[in-house]
Amino acid sequence: MGLSDDDLLAVVDAFGAAAIGAEDWLHALSRLAEVTGSEAGQLIGYGAHGQEPFMWTADPDPGWLERFAEYGAADPKINPRIGLGMRMPILRLLTDQDAISRDERRQHPLYADYFDRNDRPFICAANLVKDQERWVGLAVLRTRRQGEITDQQRAVFAALAPHVRAAVHMQRCWRIAAHRYWPVSWRRSRLPCSSSTGGAWYGR
Repeated sequence: MGLSDDDLLAVVDAFGAAAIGAEDWLHALSRLAEVTGSEAGQLIGYGAHGQEPFMWTADPDPGWLERFAEYGAADPKINPRIGLGMRMPILRLLTDQDAISRDERRQHPLYADYFDRNDRPFICAANLVKDQERWVGLAVLRTRRQGEITDQQRAVFAALAPHVRAAVHMQRCWRIAAHRYWPVSWRRSRLPCSSSTGGAWYGR
């Protein structure tokens, strides 16, 4: 892949900047996809107390995401990727091969009718946060042409995932501090927030 230390540090910096609102999370996820030779980068998670799941996906062709919920792709009981992912230890990498066999994949409605049809048949993912309040996972999505993630690309993902986890934790701490110590008027004008979704998943 010919990546330099500067290339990797740029991705780390992008997530750090996103955590404090200086850069958009989608831009950082796009950089992660780029350095792993993937099509898209994604953060997905669930909160406690009935909070709606969130999903941020940096994808050059995001139209397929409009039917994500319709196909049950956000449901861990339907989506083997999420179902296994939520049970994995923090930062343990997984791919589709870990979640479902190739034969089962051909017969699975979510893969055959959704992932394969929209050319996002492969994934590499890891848990970033898993506790009683929330679960947050990181992933890169890959096309048929890109194929399964290579060992070298997997190593890049593994090296960067802890930095993304730190950025997720940093933003949550930032918001907690804001709610505890800063005036409401100051928070409203300065709290970091992605342009793509709300912040319910951060917790308090």
